[in-house]
Amino acid sequence: MKIKLTRTLLLKAFLAQVVLFITLALAIAWWRGWLKDLGLNLQNPTFGVAAGLIVGAAMGAASIACDEVGLKNPLADEISRTLTLSDILFVNLVLIAPSEEIFFRGLLIPRIGLAPSAITFGLAHVVGYRALSEVVVATVFGLALGWLFLSSGSLLGPWLAHALANVVAMEHIHRRAGKGPKRSSARAG
Repeated sequence: MKIKLTRTLLLKAFLAQVVLFITLALAIAWWRGWLKDLGLNLQNPTFGVAAGLIVGAAMGAASIACDEVGLKNPLADEISRTLTLSDILFVNLVLIAPSEEIFFRGLLIPRIGLAPSAITFGLAHVVGYRALSEVVVATVFGLALGWLFLSSGSLLGPWLAHALANVVAMEHIHRRAGKGPKRSSARAG
């Protein structure tokens, strides 16, 4: 039985993911005394923003290239066709990117290292991707985001890179489908 993905269902699922990742990361960090090590600071903000935008653009371009050579993600296709452009921006900037960065980079990298954290990030995306090649791509993205975290000492750069890459990839899916993103505001005219 296939579940029809609606806007409301998707937004609730993304919110549940945020609650899970943030609650888990903060609870473990609080319990173990690691709160100060999560990267929740503005250390090196200029580097974080600049590198985040560069890495995010590169990751977005890589996502487009993967899509163009046939490594399509059916779940991402359906999500990006269901949500409005405003939803996509909100989900990625406010929900997905910050929660995943706090968990995978802020919590895991200082504890288990860059490569294991990136592999865990890749495996966490197996549900949506259903293909080993896409898990490998997510793992490589995890390595890039982890490098950015380690280079800056802050989650600002990885958060921006993650959000930008996701938004670029979802916008591409709309264009590939010939639909363009759904606009959340009424069109003039």
